[in-house]
Amino acid sequence: MAKGRDRVYTSLKNDHLFKELKESKDSPLKDKKTAEIFFLAVATGFTLGKRQPLGKRETGGYCRFEYMSEEQLGLIKAIAIHEKGDLSVVLDPETMYPIAEEYANAGIHFLHKDVMGDTEVSFIKKLEASLADKIKSSSK
Repeated sequence: MAKGRDRVYTSLKNDHLFKELKESKDSPLKDKKTAEIFFLAVATGFTLGKRQPLGKRETGGYCRFEYMSEEQLGLIKAIAIHEKGDLSVVLDPETMYPIAEEYANAGIHFLHKDVMGDTEVSFIKKLEASLADKIKSSSK
């Protein structure tokens, strides 16, 4: 755990997007854990190569580390190592965690649009197709 830090942050401007994904009766992510939605936003931002700085850290935070799995914390580390190209980034929480926060901050907009958008194809079907494409392209 990071000394002095016990959570990841998101922009307060995006709280309504996270909340709608978690609470709307029309969302396939309804009742999912906060950490799960945060990491879907991180993965979405990372996959699209989109980061958006949070600016000044806002009080409250979004998700405490105690609610994250080892795999989720490992994803934060892996993304930070990928971004910085240096394993030592995991020793610097004030560099490592903001990377994931920035991906989530950008990714939440795309995730929200995919999940709540008015489309014929459900989010789950789009996710399935995207993962199948990734698997096919990586096995070539």
